[in-house]
Amino acid sequence: MRKRMISPGFFIDEELVEHFDAWGRLFYQGLWCVAEDSGCFELKPLQLKMQIFPGDNITTDKINVFLQKLSELGKIVVYKVDGKEYAWIKNFHKHQTLNKPTPPQIPLPEWIIFEGQDVHGKERHKWEYIVHDMPRASLGQVISSAVPEENRIEKNRKEVNRNKKEVRTKSITGKEVRKNISELLQQVKNYPLSHSEHINKYPNGKPHPKFFLIKTFEDLPEEKKIGTLVQIFTELYPEQKKHGTAGAITANKIFSQVVEYDRCPNVEAILKLIVYHEGGDLTPWDVERKFRGLTPNQPPDGQMQYDIDSWKYKEAVEGG
Repeated sequence: MRKRMISPGFFIDEELVEHFDAWGRLFYQGLWCVAEDSGCFELKPLQLKMQIFPGDNITTDKINVFLQKLSELGKIVVYKVDGKEYAWIKNFHKHQTLNKPTPPQIPLPEWIIFEGQDVHGKERHKWEYIVHDMPRASLGQVISSAVPEENRIEKNRKEVNRNKKEVRTKSITGKEVRKNISELLQQVKNYPLSHSEHINKYPNGKPHPKFFLIKTFEDLPEEKKIGTLVQIFTELYPEQKKHGTAGAITANKIFSQVVEYDRCPNVEAILKLIVYHEGGDLTPWDVERKFRGLTPNQPPDGQMQYDIDSWKYKEAVEGG
């Protein structure tokens, strides 16, 4: 059993609440602790019962029901290697940050490869699990990993090396984009006209520098957008810059969760609000209020602190 991170969203997952009782949801949580750093585990109901419910009256038949339903819902993917069944938690690597992951002890499915000592030597911080596109299969279907382990590893390694070359190219492009954003941000800060004043002066549609800032931002890799958004925010609103690192961390958390909890369609929507705001100073809480439809004087969740998890829980349980 291993320590794992559990997302607050787990407790309000509609599919889990609809299809599982408390025991079933606890079982699903337990699987995350049972699974190796690959997100995979052996599909042995009795063994899983002893690991997750050692002192509870939960039968292996009930365990099988839980596993079947999780497979049907696409929460886990069952696969076979050499006639033995295993399962992979589909969103495992989305929610777990693995520092120095351990090598796999059980066979991996064909869409996962582990790059460890054979690739990175003793630099364990570089070891990683790489997840490729899964074979198409119906929910609840067992996927057969019929490719021999040695051939599969070699095939995936070649694909990984090819992808790494592409990633290196993208990372260079990403640096260039961030450099362009820095230059455009200075133009926006030095531009003498607000957006509304610019429109009045150039009714025929000459673009404001803010337009080019937003369009350039769209070219950033997704994983760089929130961090860059925070940088733009603190540059445009000097009052927020006074809060230093703590303020940047707070803004990062709020902007990330606004997107994660579907408060807005994407990061670009937050950027547009920040860039086109003309009402003086702006705080991360103002941004959150805007996407929740709250008035400027209405504090989040009845208190002057940020607690989006409580809002989400309250909406799910009380309907508002």
